[in-house]
Amino acid sequence: MRSLASISEPRDDKVEKEVGLLMAIALGELTRRAQFHLGDLDQEVWSKELLQSFLSEGLRRLAPVLLREGATSVDITSSASVIALPSSDLIVYVLRAWSSTEELPAWRHFHDELRLASPVSQALTIEVEYLGGWQDFSDGTCELAPWQSDSIVFYAVSRAFREMARNRADFRRYSTITNQQVEQADIERLADVWEKDFERARQEARHPRQLHYEQATLERG
Repeated sequence: MRSLASISEPRDDKVEKEVGLLMAIALGELTRRAQFHLGDLDQEVWSKELLQSFLSEGLRRLAPVLLREGATSVDITSSASVIALPSSDLIVYVLRAWSSTEELPAWRHFHDELRLASPVSQALTIEVEYLGGWQDFSDGTCELAPWQSDSIVFYAVSRAFREMARNRADFRRYSTITNQQVEQADIERLADVWEKDFERARQEARHPRQLHYEQATLERG
């Protein structure tokens, strides 16, 4: 394991942020990155399962600061003036709604509904593009650009240190394994530093489309 001094500050890589580039990031890869930052590749202090639970928690905590782009389809009946949005999509902002069959009336997003200015004249399939919250890892992956995924790794590292600082047995074991005289306050400080880095990273990882929407909303008052 690395010494405490070598893991006292989060990594600050300079990564080119490619707009719109999303890929499936494997949970196993994120776990290894967290283990590397913790200096615990051999899982002597934190189990893989525990770190993965922290990564899942971090993924859910990205919202409402960093939102996921998504799309869904909703079928509505003739004369409908309210479109119920799927709650499972965790929709925060609706970016666009349309039908290939008929032009939609003006609409307003309110909670989990789109409210139309007037009823539609026929049954329609509505396509909805949105920004929403993050689900748990699906099939062991999540759709984050590489430069966005750092945020949940930072969160997992912070949670790991925070959890250890609260558990005297784990704290003593860590001190023994690293052969260092480490105070509880040192571990708590590390947790604070990594948590701040998580907050910074999820702010910086927002997609330009989200920033544009939020700025337009602010200007509309």
